[in-house]
Amino acid sequence: MLKKITAIVLAVCMIVPAVSSYAASTIGIQCVQSENHVGIGDEFYADFKVTDNASGYNAMTVFVEYDPNVIQPVECQVSDIPDDLIVYKDYRDTAYSLFSFTNVNSRIGFVPSEGDKDYNGLGDGKKTAGEIGIVKLAGFLGATELVDGRQRMLNYNGTGTLVRFKFKAVGNGSTDITMRDCEGSFVSDERSADPLDFNISNGHITVGTGQATEPDTENTTKAPDNTTSSSGGSSGGSSGGSSGGGSASSEAAAKTEPQGETTTVGSSASSRTAPSEDTAKLSFTDVPDNFWGKSYIYDMAEKGIVNGYLDSTFRPNNNVTRADFIIMLLRGLGVDITKVPQSNFKDVDNAKYYANAVGIAKDMGIANGNGDGTFLPESYITRQDMMILARKAFEIKSGRITDGNAEILDKFNDKADISPYAVESLAAMVGEGIVSGMNGGIAPKANTTRVQAVVIIKNIMDKAN
Repeated sequence: MLKKITAIVLAVCMIVPAVSSYAASTIGIQCVQSENHVGIGDEFYADFKVTDNASGYNAMTVFVEYDPNVIQPVECQVSDIPDDLIVYKDYRDTAYSLFSFTNVNSRIGFVPSEGDKDYNGLGDGKKTAGEIGIVKLAGFLGATELVDGRQRMLNYNGTGTLVRFKFKAVGNGSTDITMRDCEGSFVSDERSADPLDFNISNGHITVGTGQATEPDTENTTKAPDNTTSSSGGSSGGSSGGSSGGGSASSEAAAKTEPQGETTTVGSSASSRTAPSEDTAKLSFTDVPDNFWGKSYIYDMAEKGIVNGYLDSTFRPNNNVTRADFIIMLLRGLGVDITKVPQSNFKDVDNAKYYANAVGIAKDMGIANGNGDGTFLPESYITRQDMMILARKAFEIKSGRITDGNAEILDKFNDKADISPYAVESLAAMVGEGIVSGMNGGIAPKANTTRVQAVVIIKNIMDKAN
């Protein structure tokens, strides 16, 4: 379908495609949610943000899936449009987005006919796409400009929100929010329409009977870890999330990508695969020489702090679960995670690969979990919760108490997004040079990626000695 649309658009605009001018280009997209844990009836945003967009894009078709028994999309209004929505403005200053809120609303309300293959056989001519849990989006940019006497198609460029979904929680449980089967094209300098690759980091939401509790870390030693659950594939950057250290390279690292430690990261808790322990041949096929986090990844892998996967990938842009981050963190501290802990959280199954590590972190006072005695081990860890755990680990390794002066956070344009319980820890980590921001923000509620986790833990190891 997308190929037909693209072909028609190119023909109408009298573009003469270059012969065999294909140049591979990848669009990185990460799902960033306004909340990771909500109660039934609550609404939240799930923004799919473009984080890596070197070539631009001209046309795209994607599917967004979720469990309709847990969440369902609701219509967005003008007031819901995000400030960083990627748009093209014409000579009249009229803005056009690839997937406008009106387009999304219409696709949510679309009723697939029985047998429609796009909807996995769930269409019955009665339920809407939103009720089925599969929303198909397709769009292209029809604007042109005159180049060398010929009309040339234009691309959407830059980073920011590609599409916003507004969901309402309708049932207890958790679900991935997945963007899949992405196809797209960009117009190259040769005026050809070339296909795109996609690197996606998906989202996950947990719905409980009420709002997640936010432990008070300032006056107690509890480490609030209200994060979400796990999901999805790899991602090409972060929607604003960043975890770098106090250097330029770590600042770049603030791009995205979470992962797990010695454990796994997969598209769902039930399908996780543990990373390989083989570090004899360190060569990750998805960590090229020009990748900003390469030196961090290889250094930490050589030390046995983090591992790759059996398929020779590292998956630097994957999100990190709370349990996997604990494993990585304890290894960075030199803690033996094979020992049996004295206690554990009530939602940690002793048969899980991460059980010992999470229990040890609890015994050490690094992790205190949520007010209801849970830890949500297989949820993704947000950046602010990651920094709370990191602060405690840093204090243990360095042997000193850190100072969390909130004024140091004034330089970040999203300071207001930081949850009150996390302010002191974020300030302490910024003050110690363990964490730095990106694009003017610190992205406290974005998920942490594998490469970001690696940078943070390496910074703790380096600066605590």
